[in-house]
Amino acid sequence: MVTNGKKHILMIDDDEDDFFLVNALLQDISPDQYVLQWASSYKEALLAIETRVHDLYLVDYRLGAYTGIDVLHHFRNLGYKAPVILFTGKGDYHIDKEAMLAGAADYLVKSEINASLLERAIRYALDKFNHLLAIEKSEKRYFSIFEKSNDIILLADCEHKIVAANPAALNVLKYEEDELYSSHLQGLFADEAVINDFLDQLCSEEGVVQKEYAFRNKSGQQLDVMINASLLDEKKQLYLCIIQDITARKRKER
Repeated sequence: MVTNGKKHILMIDDDEDDFFLVNALLQDISPDQYVLQWASSYKEALLAIETRVHDLYLVDYRLGAYTGIDVLHHFRNLGYKAPVILFTGKGDYHIDKEAMLAGAADYLVKSEINASLLERAIRYALDKFNHLLAIEKSEKRYFSIFEKSNDIILLADCEHKIVAANPAALNVLKYEEDELYSSHLQGLFADEAVINDFLDQLCSEEGVVQKEYAFRNKSGQQLDVMINASLLDEKKQLYLCIIQDITARKRKER
């Protein structure tokens, strides 16, 4: 939540003196950037987390009968993603490791905190979270396109084996998913003579194919298709093929 450009932070700590100290450090180094609020117990923290109005959480490891790890697990159980920085004790290496595994964005040794270290940790945690959130939104958008597209979308590896196919591919090509995933791109072509032409273009320096070909589906029906294929991931050697079924249009032209 941002109010007048300020980020809202919830500090979960049963020691009021530590809250005042952290607030003073933040106000000292960045007085106009952060609004710090306080939850003094695990129970109070759960109620505050439920409101989901804070941009970041500072959580002390020791919370009476509970721990900061319990708070992290609560975030996970809620399905609520937010950056959490855990305050730990000096030398608590196993706790630090457990915190990161439980989803903490960072951890700070409480006795070693100063204004610049705290502000930097908060800034980095917020930046990293926002970056990951943007990636997740992008992935969801592209996944939606993949699932809902009327065009055939195939992913193939460096050996041209099909490793992913959208519902339209299964519907048009008449294959079961496991059948298609044991097939290669070249197995879809109706004319074997053009396969090398396609693969040569795909494996060229440009690595892009935009051309009409004839496919044959599992039932033997010939399909006229327009293929747009390119190298999607050079490191993983994944090829993206977007294939439009133009059979009806070609018949009309003929």
